[in-house]
Amino acid sequence: MAFKRSAGRAIGVLILALTPWVLLAIGVQAQAPPNLPPPGAYQPIPNFAGVGAGLQFRQAINDRLSGAQTIAPAIVRIAFANFPTEQDGAVIYCTNCTKTIPCAAGGSGAWAIGQNGQWMCGAPALSPVSDVNFNAHRATNLASGAVAGDALTFGQVGSQLGAYIQPSVVGVSSAMPAATSVTINKPSGTVAGELLVFAVGVQSSSLVVTPPVSHGTWTLVRADSNNDRSQAIYQKVADGSEPGNYTFTLSTGAFGEAALVAIANPNATTPIDGTSAANTNSSVLSVTVAAPATTSPKDLNLVFFVNGSFPHVLTAPIGARSIVDSSGAGFGGFYYSSPTTAATITGANNLSDWTGTQVAIAPTTLTGAPAIRDTPTGFTSSTATNTPNYSAAANAMTGYSVDGMFNVIAYGADPTGVSDNGPAFTAAYNAACAAYNPPIGSIGAVYIPNGTYNFLSPFLATCPSTNGSSQTPDIVGAGKTATVLLNNIGAPFAVGGGPLLELAAPTTVSSYGGTWTRFLATRRLTVRRNST
Repeated sequence: MAFKRSAGRAIGVLILALTPWVLLAIGVQAQAPPNLPPPGAYQPIPNFAGVGAGLQFRQAINDRLSGAQTIAPAIVRIAFANFPTEQDGAVIYCTNCTKTIPCAAGGSGAWAIGQNGQWMCGAPALSPVSDVNFNAHRATNLASGAVAGDALTFGQVGSQLGAYIQPSVVGVSSAMPAATSVTINKPSGTVAGELLVFAVGVQSSSLVVTPPVSHGTWTLVRADSNNDRSQAIYQKVADGSEPGNYTFTLSTGAFGEAALVAIANPNATTPIDGTSAANTNSSVLSVTVAAPATTSPKDLNLVFFVNGSFPHVLTAPIGARSIVDSSGAGFGGFYYSSPTTAATITGANNLSDWTGTQVAIAPTTLTGAPAIRDTPTGFTSSTATNTPNYSAAANAMTGYSVDGMFNVIAYGADPTGVSDNGPAFTAAYNAACAAYNPPIGSIGAVYIPNGTYNFLSPFLATCPSTNGSSQTPDIVGAGKTATVLLNNIGAPFAVGGGPLLELAAPTTVSSYGGTWTRFLATRRLTVRRNST
């Protein structure tokens, strides 16, 4: 009986000990399978059994955490048609996607990343919020051609430089009306593509202008009047067969004057970038014409006026040049190439009223065929410096010489009419002298771009005798109304006194040149004495 009682107790204890494991096994069998990723998306840990199963399980875990055993050959592999709703930050491998943004079917496979509300299967565009530092590395394998707005890279064939070529005045003519019309000559040297701007002012409260009807269309820019003065402005783009003169019919025979301005490098389709006007019915010393609303930073700005006093000065902005200033008709004009701003015209007295106008001429933009290629193109020093917007500081390109032309800007010249240009001009002239290249006997020329050049000290045109040449450099300007040398030698703060240009004997001044005597030729520039 004692044995039976002991055996019963043992069996009871065994049953109690095994009960949790039996219940756990029943629970496991009754539990539904877990929601696992599709087959092939991971490699499961086997069901280890027998002696050492726990050690094997622990080793399997360690292998996967250490990388000895691959956990997943792909995160998720699905076709594009089965893509779920995009989730930012999610990563899926698409078995048939193209490498595009956004993802699309039809490819050989690509990684899909959820970003900004879409599945992206290609590299996103670089959108930096600050400067990009390549750490002395290059950007390579760029496309062969760029378009306007793209970055220009060294050696990139076919790139387009997004820039402007500023317009410049290349010719002016003027005429007085006869009865009810005015015939005015085409400015000398006008070529196809240049803009012709016709302006006329009369001493009348009204003016109607009828432009020529043949050979192109003249377009009205604007017309303005006050109680006793009127002006009108027209424009057209010249072609290759312009007549020698133009006749405009006027509605009045009142006293007046007209000017015709030829402008290089205008915008061919929309040459007028903006206009403004200021008219007074009272006699004042000056008038300020507001800046036109413009779209380009490199406009050429024309200022026309009708006023009975004489002479007139454009006191603001500085650096403007005269187109015409009539002492009797009271009509005149200026132009400036600095940024468009309000223009103030001042007369000799306050005995007359005003009509004043500003016209902004839009520049040529570098569009169409790529501007920079891997083949040489024609380029002259005149083309390189056909705008007066230069810094007053010395140009870093000391020694600049193209086509035998030594540009005074490269030697520190200031075309704004402010700083003294004597030393810079002398340095450019000496460099041209030194360009003598025996035994051919050639010698460089000094080129002066359009601008107003102030002189407080002389320009010493003296070639050293050591160059062995029988010639001296030509001095060439950009046009008699474009290149102006202003002699202020002897004025306050000037260095010394005397003439602007000093030549070394036996130099001969000539407008024709020569081969047997030393000569100096000056072309396409104006030298004038300051009125002070």
